Amino acid sequence: MDAKFPRRDGHVCFRLSEVDFVPQWLKNAKNRPRPSRGYTMSSLSKQVLEAFSAFVATDLVFREELSRMMKGEEWDGCFNRSKSNDADMHGECNTDKVRIWKACFDSLVCCSIDHNPGDSLVCCPVVYRQGMEVMFLKTIGFEICLKKEDDVNFENGKKFGELGVRNLGKWNSRGRLGMCYVILKLKDTRKWRPICPTYYEGGVVASKRVARVVNQLLWDLPSGSNFNMRSTEELVKRISDANKGLLPGEKFVTAAFDIKEMFCNLSHDAVLDAVGWIIDYWLLQRAKGVMLKNRGKEAKVRMRDVQIGWMDVSFDDVMRFVKFDLECTFVMVGGVVLKQRIGIPMGKASSPALACLLTAYSEFTFLNSLGSMRLMTYGARIVDDVSIFVRCKKTDATSRLRVEQVILCFEDCYHENLTLERTDKGRFWEFLGCIVGTEEVTNELVCVATHKNQAMVKGGLLVFQNLQDFCTYSGRQQKLAVISSFLYRAKRYTTFKGAEAVFLLTLKMGLRMRGFPDDYFDTALKTFSDKFEGIWEDCVECFTG
Repeated sequence: MDAKFPRRDGHVCFRLSEVDFVPQWLKNAKNRPRPSRGYTMSSLSKQVLEAFSAFVATDLVFREELSRMMKGEEWDGCFNRSKSNDADMHGECNTDKVRIWKACFDSLVCCSIDHNPGDSLVCCPVVYRQGMEVMFLKTIGFEICLKKEDDVNFENGKKFGELGVRNLGKWNSRGRLGMCYVILKLKDTRKWRPICPTYYEGGVVASKRVARVVNQLLWDLPSGSNFNMRSTEELVKRISDANKGLLPGEKFVTAAFDIKEMFCNLSHDAVLDAVGWIIDYWLLQRAKGVMLKNRGKEAKVRMRDVQIGWMDVSFDDVMRFVKFDLECTFVMVGGVVLKQRIGIPMGKASSPALACLLTAYSEFTFLNSLGSMRLMTYGARIVDDVSIFVRCKKTDATSRLRVEQVILCFEDCYHENLTLERTDKGRFWEFLGCIVGTEEVTNELVCVATHKNQAMVKGGLLVFQNLQDFCTYSGRQQKLAVISSFLYRAKRYTTFKGAEAVFLLTLKMGLRMRGFPDDYFDTALKTFSDKFEGIWEDCVECFTG
């Protein structure tokens, strides 16, 4: 079988989606295989009785009564008796056949692909080892530590205890260092992306609480002071606010960028400067710290006394922990302990918050330097994807020149170790899973929701495995719920009336390619349109017949 596998530079390396010798259902990692040995009433009865064992262990009579009572019709109603003709399709995707294919790839490495986790890469261990060396063992961002993992954890725990940050949580002495791995980049099959989960690290509780604190300090900054957004849902509001400020005779000059090397190239001093900046800002507002709710994930800046049910985190505690985290970040790579020297702590819960804080700091400084042009400048960013919109007069060359100068200044506003790659081409560009641009007649900003395969589905391709195929082991209601989630996305993120038709058409085409009967899409679309007072009546009539 190995002789059939595609090779690169003499080593096995291929994507499952690119080969023809594997079944279609195996190309989508999101598919859930059907159990080869069906559930029986006796097996279900046994599992239920085991679940109640803690309650009936001391009462044998009650246990026997429960066993007699839950038989026959009571159990039969728990099984979904499908009368459709898709049993054969379900049979193709079963656990026995998954085990057979797993054995075929047993000596190889299987991993997901960045931005397309439903697709899978199968490669020789040598190829994967080379990726690990490039991203971890042979990079200046990490240095080899000769200490053992237990010794590193003990020393880190001792240093953490000396910080005196009790409200951030206790150090878990049984914690383990994060085990690093790499996944293939989507656009370049010869490049890798480093990943390091830290779920079991000793200071994970403190890291999560610091992330909540930093996020709250950032989110509570005045509107318009930076481009940071909490979620994609804020994009429509940002666009709406910008359109409200557009005056007659004006238009938008736009640009979009991808911030490269955002996590691995930032110096520790730059991170500390950003944390110090936001703490100083809130101290000037007479804030005393941040309160975290004991139950739940709520947080708010503390301006007065601590409320009941909340814990207080001081600004000094935050600064001390961030310094500790930057200096004491260790990971495991192939049994080797590495210490991170450069960049935001890899895999920590606080990492995204610190990265967004540093970029927000740069945007805050940039906007304050614009003078009168600040009121004409708008933007939106989530982590490393950023777009900027600047108003200018249509017929005024001087106004256009000033706006272009603003965009040039923006390109240089971030830290010197960060690189901006321009991603917009023309009036429209892809941004956060949508198409954003300027409408030709009104000159207003518009947003249109897209799904990942929208551009490729017309050519008969499903490059992105972003949902399960019809053969997956799930019920009708679950499949309809997945389709409805796409419809909600189209409604929520589309501001250009009528543009949702392309989304719906390509979605139906993509579902057909995944084996879905048209009835599933038609039912979901009709139900959704009726729920919102017939918002898509024309589309329902057109696409469902």
